[in-house]
Amino acid sequence: MRADAHVGYVLEPPYPTFFVSEVEAVRATGLRVTVLNSFRPFDQRDEAADRIRDGSHYFPDRYRGVARETLAWAIRSPGAWGRIIAFLARNRLPVRLLALCAHYASVVEREGIEHLHAGYGTTPATVAMLTSWLCGRPYSFTLHAYDLFLPNPLLVQKAEGARFVTTISEFNLAYLRTAYPGKYHDRVRVVRLGVDLGTFSLREARQPGLVPVCVSVARLTPFKGHDVLLAALARLRAQGLQLELILVGDGELRSALQQTADSLGIADAVTFAGHLTPSEVRTHLARADVFVLSAVVTAEGRRDGIPVALMEAMATGVPVVSCRVAGIPELVLDEVTGLLADPGDVEGLATRLARAATDHALRLRLIAAARTHVEAHFDLRRSATRMKELFETT
Repeated sequence: MRADAHVGYVLEPPYPTFFVSEVEAVRATGLRVTVLNSFRPFDQRDEAADRIRDGSHYFPDRYRGVARETLAWAIRSPGAWGRIIAFLARNRLPVRLLALCAHYASVVEREGIEHLHAGYGTTPATVAMLTSWLCGRPYSFTLHAYDLFLPNPLLVQKAEGARFVTTISEFNLAYLRTAYPGKYHDRVRVVRLGVDLGTFSLREARQPGLVPVCVSVARLTPFKGHDVLLAALARLRAQGLQLELILVGDGELRSALQQTADSLGIADAVTFAGHLTPSEVRTHLARADVFVLSAVVTAEGRRDGIPVALMEAMATGVPVVSCRVAGIPELVLDEVTGLLADPGDVEGLATRLARAATDHALRLRLIAAARTHVEAHFDLRRSATRMKELFETT
């Protein structure tokens, strides 16, 4: 591919912040990026996400023109068309995917897209693969967390046909090799998520106030471990240490967690801030004394990958406390760039929160090492450059 080649990113709305950042960073390397949506996008209260949404492609409203495009591809590429029909029938997938991929194959040809890259190894990767079958362009995809740790029966087939596969951590790579054997492993590359170090500048170190402020940015969903965090906060209060906790994010557990905070007697110390824009998140980070993400692994195997929220806090100069889950220890090096507890360990989490909030010498050491580590390994520009290299040479 040329240095200014055209890549089609197949994404699944709503766009997580890290996808928005990645698309913008890859564009900044000189590549042209067009977004193709596996579902219809919607307003996210985020200027950058909405900008990408407004310039993207999605399934035409009321199927306008789709039947004509599908028939045209059936006539032009009957072998690929039949292969897709057989694939959908064999795996009990909706016929809508055939029409969607026929539409996107037309977009690819019309706009001169030279490579398709899917943001997840689930439906977006399926769309990229089937579109590739029709139009002949190569495809690739990235594996994050749920698309790897939860059952993904079509993953090996998608990986076998991909030009390359990326994943976000060495932990993920090792897991992939064990859980999904196949001949494609030599085409898998670790490309880490990253943060814009210009946006998240290092603030001046400071002593916490009388009541230290803890901030957690995460969806209110089971694998984020908010129940463990609330229990740890209650334990610290019982021991005489008052902390203020701000939970940024929304989700299906909000009502249950509010009831938990009330039953633990800490409702007055917990603020449920809801979903916020990236700029609003940065405002909370600016006043945070500790950032905490109490990740766990659910009974179904759901877990985090490497949360970008941790990177943002570390780049800003907020001491972080988290748990030994998936790739998190590759970012939060225990006692070096942050503090780690075992997942689900209330006492361990409480102890580390107390240390991060009250030990000033420790805080200074963690802050300096964390910023250096993020600069060396989780710089968004470096990750985007690596993606560009893969698009051009693989």
